[in-house]
Amino acid sequence: MEVIIDGIIYKPVIDNITVYWMYDGQVFGNIEDTSSIDCILEQADEFWTKDQYGCLCPIGLNQGETEIRRVGGMAHGHPNPEYWNEQKQKWRESVESDPDVMAVINSTPSAKREEA
Repeated sequence: MEVIIDGIIYKPVIDNITVYWMYDGQVFGNIEDTSSIDCILEQADEFWTKDQYGCLCPIGLNQGETEIRRVGGMAHGHPNPEYWNEQKQKWRESVESDPDVMAVINSTPSAKREEA
């Protein structure tokens, strides 16, 4: 979302992302480690083992505490692991193609990257 005033383009600064797991009963769980797409998907797998009919929600791009927009679709869970993996792959492709998501992730310190 951008605004043009007197020919100058103003864009909000995206400084953090939020990701949630929505349980089958529409209760939300927070994906806490958003330092990489792999970390997000690992946590989604943990939620999926508890609730195979839940779903991984789109990534929320935020400026401070204000959500600016969402990226990606829902990755719907299913008891069939192949279906779940296909959903995760589609979700990954959609969020990795967004430059704002990747800019925030690449600027976030990661414990796994620091260990390497």
